[in-house]
Amino acid sequence: DLHWLNHLQHDETAAYLAAGDDEIRPVCLTFSYRMQKPVHFLPAHINVEDDVEPIKTFIADTNCVLMKRHGITVLGRTVSECYGRVNILAAEVKRNILAEQLAAIRGSEVDRISKEEMEEMYRHGDAVMYPEVKR
Repeated sequence: DLHWLNHLQHDETAAYLAAGDDEIRPVCLTFSYRMQKPVHFLPAHINVEDDVEPIKTFIADTNCVLMKRHGITVLGRTVSECYGRVNILAAEVKRNILAEQLAAIRGSEVDRISKEEMEEMYRHGDAVMYPEVKR
């Protein structure tokens, strides 16, 4: 179903991963609805530009690959969907950084969306992002 991909080096994502995070833990509902599958994290020692073999083990289960010290690759059925996923990923990384900074200042915890809630949103992503028009 995938016909488009966008690969980029995104400064905030690179910094987020360099700071020790190895997953995106959303604070906003739109992220999981838009992505529709879990983000796949590749550690720095795996370089898919040198060896594409590892890709086949995970690509069917994701629409986004985070590559530590390299960049992000986002997949979509259309250029619009792919672009929307790039934007929501960039926004969610920024939200995570801001939420963590504010929580640290306040001495509180970040209120994140649970894995169970994310799974439910993945399942209903198409219906939420592309609702049928009823007349």
